[in-house]
Order: sequence, then C-alpha cells, then structure tokens
Amino acid sequence: MDEIALRKLILRGEDTTLEFKSKAKIGDIHDLAAECVAFLNKRGGNLLLGVEDDGDISGFESSEIESCNQMLRSMAKDQISPPVFLDTTNVPTSAGIVIALHLDEGIDKPYQTRKGGAFYIRSGDEKRHVSHRDELRRLFQIGTHVFAEKQVLPDTWLDQFDFSRYRQYYQDRFSEDAPSDDDDLIEQLRSLHLLSGEHLTLAGCLLFGKAPQHQVPKFHIRHVWFKGTHIAVEEFHSERLIEGDLATMYRKSFDLLEAWNLREQPPGTNFNTPGRPVIPPAVFVEILTNALIHRDYFIPDSIKIFIFDDRLEISSPGTLPNSLSLAEAIQGISRSRNPLIENIGLTTMNYKGVGSGLKRASQLYPKIHFDNNHERNAFIVTLPF
Repeated sequence: MDEIALRKLILRGEDTTLEFKSKAKIGDIHDLAAECVAFLNKRGGNLLLGVEDDGDISGFESSEIESCNQMLRSMAKDQISPPVFLDTTNVPTSAGIVIALHLDEGIDKPYQTRKGGAFYIRSGDEKRHVSHRDELRRLFQIGTHVFAEKQVLPDTWLDQFDFSRYRQYYQDRFSEDAPSDDDDLIEQLRSLHLLSGEHLTLAGCLLFGKAPQHQVPKFHIRHVWFKGTHIAVEEFHSERLIEGDLATMYRKSFDLLEAWNLREQPPGTNFNTPGRPVIPPAVFVEILTNALIHRDYFIPDSIKIFIFDDRLEISSPGTLPNSLSLAEAIQGISRSRNPLIENIGLTTMNYKGVGSGLKRASQLYPKIHFDNNHERNAFIVTLPF
C-alpha cells in the first residue's frame, strides 16, 4: 500500500471494516485490543494507526515505529484471547508513517480481551460490547460445537413429545420398529438429544413436539401477501401464521406457495393449453427446507414469507453459519448449524439436499437473488417475477 492507496482508503471513512486510531490514543493498549477483538469476531478489517477520526493523518516518526510494532506484538500475545498474529504495513506519507493493521476474520472465534474477559463485535463504524446471553451463544457456536438445537426446554415434559410420530419416523427411516419398551425408547431419545432428562430439547420440540409453538412461540412462519411493492403499505391480500412441527410448517408453506404461484401460457400455444408455473415448484422445496433446517435457532424470531406485486421474499433468521461465504454456499459448500435437525429432516421433510439447495435453486430460477444480510442478521432470498 502506498500513500495514494492509503488516502483513497481514508476517504471511505470509518465503517464496519475500517477504523481510524489517532497517534495520541495508541498508548491505551486495552482499548486497542478491544478494537482488534471486534474485527476478529466480525468480518475482519483494517485498523489505521496514526489517523484521526476526521481522516487527518497524524503519523509516526521513523524512530517510533519499532516501539509501536513491539507494543502491537505484545498486545496480540498478551491482551487477546486466544492470541493472534498481526499483519502490519508501514505506509510513509507526507504527514508521517501510518501503521496499517490488517485483521482477517478470526478462525478461532469467539475472541475476547484478557482484561475483564470482554467480548466485542464490530457494529457499523464502532465496536460494541457483547453481553446478551443469546448473542454470546451465537458467537460461541461459530467457533465451537455449541448447537441451539440441543438446548433443553425446562418447561417441557415427556407428555408433550409425540412418541407415535417418532415411531413412524423410525420405521420410515430404518425399516424396523423403534424399541417397544418405553424406558428403552426414552433412553434412545435421550441419546439422540431429542430429550434431556424429563424435558424436551429444542430439536425434540421442533421435530416431534405435539404443539411446538406453545413452548417456543417465536419459531413459526409468518406469511403476508402485500398489495403493492413495499413493506410499508397498509393493505394486504392475506396474512397468516403457519405453526406446527418443522415438517408440518414445511408442507403448509409449500402448499400455500404452490396455490399462489402464478401461471403463464407457454409461448406458441393456444388459449386452452394449461399454464405453467412462473416459479418452478422445486425452487420452493429448496428455499423452504434451507430456511427451516439451516436458520439460526439462537435467534427467537420467525421465518418470513412476503409476497409483493413484483417479487417473493423468504427471510430466515441468522446469516450463513461459521464464516461460510455466500459464494461458497451457492457452489454447494455446506457447514451445518443444526446437524440433528438436518439429519432427521431427511426423512420427516423428505429433504434431499446436502448443501446444494441454493445451487439447484439458482439453476432452476436464474433470476433468484441471495442476500447474506449482516445488518439485519438474516438470510434473504428474493424471487423477482
């Protein structure tokens, strides 16, 4: 990086991936560590040392560079947990030397400061202290094997689990009967993390609960068919909450979309020719299963199916899991966020995907658009028509 490239970068101003740190503030090693932690826990970025908040350069003298780099090395080793290696570039300018500190997205999340054991994440143009329990759990899920689906629901009991439906699933899946003895069956369900003690886990509730929304009311699908092209309109054709276990919500949502799906007359045919669907039904299969199976269940919010005059939008809570990029997901690369739900969903939802659903949807409907939206913390699929 030279001075011209540096000044072009500064002209962007501070944002999610760029932070300025004045020469006068470099001495606060704990604050500097917190800034680094915020970048590591988000998408990475650049920290420009020797640049004021307004973009003016207050660079370092050549004689100061060695002590600054020594301080940075010490910070990376002693003030950040787990320790990291830093990538720095000294950029000479007419106003002094700027130390450009580049931080890739961390591969060992979550990161925290040694002092106080605090977690930070980048939010807009500043760092934000993460203290809310659900957000901390999502950070730990990224870096370790912590799964929302295995959470125990303490207010649930065995009589809320549909044992007959599980027996049917077991027969369909393995072509044999589940254990006939109740104690043996319950022990099997515990080993599968569908039950924990006398309680249901989140996966057990969503897959085989008799009335899941009684225990987890936020985990439903909200469908709204708007009049117009904007969500702010006050009129809509219909609104509906779709509830039930995952397989039931999938079937109801698919039937709703299939009934709504526009039909068009094939080119070169007469009036009596049956219309063909504008959106191939297989696209609904891929997008709905992706939303239900791969959404972030640490976020207590609904999946949303919004229909406008010019498009269909399906939004599921949470961005792509575990640092998976959108390009990788579209090419069929998968990192499972809910492996238990995914495994059992192969049978209960007749789910055939192995991470390639987005790719198939793109092939079936090339106009489809995917938005891994970090600001809204949602994965949004748009089908224009």
